[in-house]
Amino acid sequence: MSELLDRLRRSRAREGSLPIAELLARVFAVPLGLWHAHGALRGCEQVGRWPRTRGEVHLEGAQIRLGDEFSADGRFAPVTLISAGAPLEIGSRVFINFGNTLRAAAPLRLGSRIDIGPHGSIDASDAPIEIGDDVWLGARVHVRSGARIGAGSVVAAGSVVEGAFPAGALIGGRPAHVLRFTGGRGKSLSDASRPVPPAPRSGAHEQSPAAALHTQAPLPAGADRWHARAAAPGADARVLGAPFVGLHGCASIGARFSLRSAPALSHLVVAPGARLRIGDDVVIGDGAAISVRSGLEIGDRVRFGQGVMLLDFAFHAIGAEGRLPPPKPISIGADAQLGDRVIVLGGVSIGAGARVCDDAVVTHDVPAGASVAGAPARETGGR
Repeated sequence: MSELLDRLRRSRAREGSLPIAELLARVFAVPLGLWHAHGALRGCEQVGRWPRTRGEVHLEGAQIRLGDEFSADGRFAPVTLISAGAPLEIGSRVFINFGNTLRAAAPLRLGSRIDIGPHGSIDASDAPIEIGDDVWLGARVHVRSGARIGAGSVVAAGSVVEGAFPAGALIGGRPAHVLRFTGGRGKSLSDASRPVPPAPRSGAHEQSPAAALHTQAPLPAGADRWHARAAAPGADARVLGAPFVGLHGCASIGARFSLRSAPALSHLVVAPGARLRIGDDVVIGDGAAISVRSGLEIGDRVRFGQGVMLLDFAFHAIGAEGRLPPPKPISIGADAQLGDRVIVLGGVSIGAGARVCDDAVVTHDVPAGASVAGAPARETGGR
């Protein structure tokens, strides 16, 4: 019981804006996670106390060592840990989100209290990697051989990390560079004694967005159970595969909505109190990850490529309070096109007819008719 209460206190401190019911649901997920981890982590050389896993967790190799309270969520895409002839060592209270692969052909060491966002990779293929304590890695972060990340640093979504980085830095870009110094996780954002490097040129080249899906399967038997939660479900909805959908807030889905969930699983989750509005003729490719805690509005005829992520809330608490900032709604105008693996963060508005190229990370508003690319996304000059 004391462990459950301690977990509740930590969750409340980190995500104080969450309803108490959701926090309690997370706490009482512990017993199920412990039971699942007993089988999923059986091949590890060492497993600490209170491990928790959900979904698919794959292990390869014998030199995998996990600290206390290891947690992995492979519900939407597998989490894979590979020891390919070298040790893979993970400290205490480390969380790995879905779709990540950690590979140790050379030594790979992660410190304690690390959070890793979805669909990333840490690949020590020919040189060791070391990640310090209290580091956050955002969605689709790729850490390459030989990288070193100092304690308390935060790596922005979509970054590619090569080389060594100091402690307490906010890191982002492809390749990653220091954006500013934060003083470490949960500390001040400003440090006047350290210079802020100038932002480099994007260097991103425009790529064509994914084409609209033309072959759709009819709505599978029983799929109306998730669609029925929508306030105004449209006619002729089509789903390919079996997406994970939880519409707990206020949702409206327009006519001829198309959601692909094969070969990669898609998920669409609207939290209690959040609002979702999807216009007519919207197409979403497979592998989509759409989570709404505040609001999301998608205009008519919007096209999404494969693996698009829409997140209106932050996973990372940066600043003196050490708490997550409140979620901010996302708006996507009519006839916009988002390419493969695009990430759109909270508070962003994408104008009508805009084009977001493959692998872009959208952190600021995109004007109507603009074409953007890169991480963070910038205009390419063509409209």
